Amino acid sequence: MKIQEFVHNFADAIEIDTALIGPETKFKDIDSWDSMAVLNIIAMVDDKYQKSIGGDEIEQSVTIADLWGKIEG
Repeated sequence: MKIQEFVHNFADAIEIDTALIGPETKFKDIDSWDSMAVLNIIAMVDDKYQKSIGGDEIEQSVTIADLWGKIEG
């Protein structure tokens, strides 16, 4: 699976334009990032990648690529 697909799914999950973000985006700096966005990302990862991530993995990640590394690995 490619990171660009994950970026697209990430953008869809938090309802922003994919063109506004990339792998090196610091997702916590996104204006719409809030507790609901966290829940949407957890649900998206479970649905699309059949993986479970929690708040700890999200909190430890800085960029979208960091988060992808936790899912891919």
